[in-house]
Amino acid sequence: ERGDDNVVSDVMAGYIYSSGLLLDSGDTIYLRRPDRTIADTVNISGGAWPAGGGTNFSSMERVATSGVIAPDGPFAWITNVGIVRNGLDASGSFIFGTPGQPNWAFNVVPTATSTPTALPPTQTSTSTPSSTPTGTTTPLPGNVRSVVINEVAWAGTRASADDEWIELYNPGTAAVNLAGWVLKSSDGSPTIELPNVNLAAGAYFLLERTDDNTVADITADLIYTGSLTNSGEILYLYDPADRIIDTANSTLPIFWPAGNASDYSSMQRSVIAADSNFVWVTYDVTKDLPANYAHDAAGNPIRGTPRRANLPINVTATPTRVSTTTGGSSGGSTGGIATPPPVIGISEFLPRPGHDWNNDGKVDVFDEFIEIINAGRGDINLSAYRLDDEQIEGSVPYVLPNRVLKPDERAVFYASETGILLSDGGDTVRLLRGNTVIDAYTYTVVRYPDQSWCRIPDRLGYWNHPCFPTPGNANALTGRIPLPSGGPTGYRPPVCLLPDTAPDEFIYAECEVGGDGIWNRHFWDAADAAKLLTLGEEQKWETVFE
Repeated sequence: ERGDDNVVSDVMAGYIYSSGLLLDSGDTIYLRRPDRTIADTVNISGGAWPAGGGTNFSSMERVATSGVIAPDGPFAWITNVGIVRNGLDASGSFIFGTPGQPNWAFNVVPTATSTPTALPPTQTSTSTPSSTPTGTTTPLPGNVRSVVINEVAWAGTRASADDEWIELYNPGTAAVNLAGWVLKSSDGSPTIELPNVNLAAGAYFLLERTDDNTVADITADLIYTGSLTNSGEILYLYDPADRIIDTANSTLPIFWPAGNASDYSSMQRSVIAADSNFVWVTYDVTKDLPANYAHDAAGNPIRGTPRRANLPINVTATPTRVSTTTGGSSGGSTGGIATPPPVIGISEFLPRPGHDWNNDGKVDVFDEFIEIINAGRGDINLSAYRLDDEQIEGSVPYVLPNRVLKPDERAVFYASETGILLSDGGDTVRLLRGNTVIDAYTYTVVRYPDQSWCRIPDRLGYWNHPCFPTPGNANALTGRIPLPSGGPTGYRPPVCLLPDTAPDEFIYAECEVGGDGIWNRHFWDAADAAKLLTLGEEQKWETVFE
C-alpha cells in the first residue's frame, strides 16, 4: 500500500511504499529478480492502462484460466466490476478490487469489449511485406466474425516439419466470397491471397504449404508458400476492404499459445471469440477416433482435424466444407453436407440458490438447477442423456426426458425434478451418455447464494464464476432477480441462507422459530471465518465448525 496502511483500511499491508505515483494515463511496471532480470511486467506495451479506473476507481485484475496466469498483454487484464470485491478504503467505502484474496478475474475470460485490442497501430501500406499489418486494427467481436482462423499446424507433420497447414472456417449463416481476402503473418511470410471462392456457412477452407501432400488424403483448397516460425508469430486475416477480421496469436506473439512441436499437434480454436491466449488449445488425440484421422505424406496420422470440427466441446460441430466457384476461378472442393454430430453440454448450474428460481413459492435446495444447451446444428433427443453429480457419491443419476432440443435451445432441470442436490462444499456436475462423460465441471466451496457457474462466451464457451443465474436464458455476469409470476403474493426472500453443509443444529438455532434474525452473513462468509473454535470449561464437548 502506498503511504500508509489505511489505503485498504481493513486488510493489513504486506509492505508500505512511499515513492512514486502510477500515472493515470498509463505506465509500465517491472518485477525484477535479485539479479535484475525481469520476472514479470504490467502493461509492457505502454500507452493507456488496459483496464481499471472509472467512476468506481476499479482495480485492474490479472486473468487466469484453470490456474494458468495469463502472460502480460492487453488480454491479460480486466476491470473489477464489483461482482466480487474485498476491502474498504480509508473512508470506509467499498473497494472495487480484491486486495488480499484471489482475483475475481481468475475465473473471467476477457472479451473484445472488456479489454483493448492487442493489435498494432495502423500502418501505411507498402509494396513489400511488412512486419506490421495494414488496415483497420479493431477486429470484430467474436460473434460477428464472418471468417475465422480456425486451426494452425505451425509445427508441420511427422513426415516433415515443413509440411505446415492452416484452416479457415465460416461460423456464420451465409456464404462468404473470399476474393480479395488476404491471410498474412506478422513477418510477411506467408502472405496469402485467397481465391474467388464462396465459403459456405459452416464450411472449412484448407491451406497446405508448398504442395498437396501435406494432408495426403484431403485435397487442399489452396497451396501457399512461406513458413511459420516455431517460436511464434501473428496471423492476420483481412477482408477486401483491408479490415482485420480475425487474428491468431496477437496477445503475446513470442510463442504460440497452443500446439506442440514434439508430436506435431495443431493449435485449435476452442471457441468463436476474440483472439487471446485462452481461445487456443492443443489438439488432444485422446478425444479423437482413429477412423477420423487424416494422414501426412508418409501415411502417419495427423495430429489435428483438417477440414472437420475441432475437438474441444465448446466448438460447434459443423457440416463438412462445401464451396462453389464463381467468376471462373478454381479453388475449393464441392460436395454434399454431412450430418453434423450432436454437440450438447452443460451451460450453467446453480448450487446455492437465494431466491425462488423454480417458482414454487419457497426458497430451498430444490431451487438449484442445471442447464444444458444444444450448441450444434441438428436436433438432439435428450432421452439418451443423464445428469449426475460426483461419481459414485452424491445423488442418483437423473435420466433426461424424451424431449427434442432444437439448435441453440436450452433445457433447465431443477433439483425438485432431478433429485440432484449440489453440495455447497464443492461437487461435480456431469452430463452422461450411457457411461461416457460428455461434459463435466468440478467446483469448490460456494461462499454466497445466487452466484452460478456459467459458460462465457455463451454456447459452451469457457467456465466463469460468478455469473448471474439466468435459467433458460443467455448466460450473463449481471442481471436482476425475476419477480414471482402471477399477482402479488407477499413473497419475501428468506433472511437465513446458510449453506447446505451447515449442521442441522446450527440451522435450528439461527433460522427456525426463536432463532430467526440471529443469522449473520459475516459470521459464515467472511474471509476470517474459515474456521472458528469455541472452548470453555463449562462445555462438555468442544465445538468446531468450518
